[in-house]
Amino acid sequence: MRADPDATLARHCATWAEAEGQVVGVSTMGRTITRLGWAYKKTVGASERAEAARAAWRAAVATWEPDDVLVLDERGANVGRAPTHARAPMPARHATRAPTTPPWRC
Repeated sequence: MRADPDATLARHCATWAEAEGQVVGVSTMGRTITRLGWAYKKTVGASERAEAARAAWRAAVATWEPDDVLVLDERGANVGRAPTHARAPMPARHATRAPTTPPWRC
């Protein structure tokens, strides 16, 4: 599971069958993973995240007057290309990066 934390239970079953030669059901695999102490949680962050640029942006925005700001959100970032859940040993969460919408789609 460490090699592919984004794998579905069906994919874990197929991997187990290939490696061990035993076919197990999805329910059995799910119960076993839970008993081993693995959670089904994921924390997703943007792959393009640059903390220095974000800090500079926050410093610049702090000087703006709220009445002078007009916000239009037309980007529509699509993070649907990445799995929304993954498995990790409890109480940890699987941390990963997800791509946002490419600039040419904007």
